[in-house]
Amino acid sequence: MNDFTEWRILKNGAKNDFVLAVDFYSPGRSEATFSDLAPALSVPSTVWETMQPEPGTEDDMTGEDYLTRWLDALPGGEIRGVLGFCVGGVYASALARRIGERRGTQPAVVMFDPEPVSAIVLYWQFHKLLDKLVGVLTPQEIEESKTVGFAEADGADDLVVLGDSLIKLYREVGHVGLGRLGLNEARRNEMMSWFDAYVHYLVGATQVDTAVDLSTCTVINSDAPADGRHLAGAEISFDLDRHDLLRRSAVAEAVSGLLK
Repeated sequence: MNDFTEWRILKNGAKNDFVLAVDFYSPGRSEATFSDLAPALSVPSTVWETMQPEPGTEDDMTGEDYLTRWLDALPGGEIRGVLGFCVGGVYASALARRIGERRGTQPAVVMFDPEPVSAIVLYWQFHKLLDKLVGVLTPQEIEESKTVGFAEADGADDLVVLGDSLIKLYREVGHVGLGRLGLNEARRNEMMSWFDAYVHYLVGATQVDTAVDLSTCTVINSDAPADGRHLAGAEISFDLDRHDLLRRSAVAEAVSGLLK
């Protein structure tokens, strides 16, 4: 592992040949990650993955702040490609654009089910998290919170304000539910800080400019493609569940081909 707080090494390879990956780590994630994909890539590159700021330190960060944080810690060698999963695909495209502006050549971009962020995307993350509180909240409490959250999202045009509202709503109901598990306030705040961090990451993705040259960008779709297919000039589709996309050998083979 490196000593950076901006990147972590997923695969050691050539010293001056890099592939970058953008994703958001969260405890208990069910989807495969770039840690599954990286060892299966046949290119000789070292693979680095973004690290998000320590939860609680990202409150005032914009999307450009995330990009600058990662860009300023980049190595000096060749960047062969930038990969991104879900909303990370939006950041990957923006990161490649910025690398191209700095270095003169835009690296290849590979996005896996890329999903631009909207009000409904923010609400859906809130909705899914509430469902994980089944057993510590009553069905009525969960539905009431969902109703309030949906009302906030319906027609919202300021995603920063919406994100802050959903964070506040989740904290209110989360303290109740996690308190019933006997967790003290410090532990409850620690667990809920991941949602805060994720919402700020999502909102930040709406504040960045994605790649201009789509000829170097490819979208890899699962069997349920997201809404970001317009971010690339080419598509490759797999009859695979989104959760398995980054762990299948056929996908690793396709990505390797795009990076060669």
